[in-house]
Amino acid sequence: MNITPNYIVDQNGKPVSVILPYEEFKEMVEQYGLDLNKDEMKAIKRGTIVRKKGLKAVLKEYEKLED
Repeated sequence: MNITPNYIVDQNGKPVSVILPYEEFKEMVEQYGLDLNKDEMKAIKRGTIVRKKGLKAVLKEYEKLED
């Protein structure tokens, strides 16, 4: 991703805001999942936990077969 920001500075030259081209902003939002609502984020977290637990269960069963 290539970002071309335009900085807005205060009277002392300190950056206070950034302006991004809309297409770059849209790409960043989609890439980092910033466009997801709370329910979607919960579902992703839940799925990640289930997947990890499921993987551990599968590995335990595999270890039993190895013995």
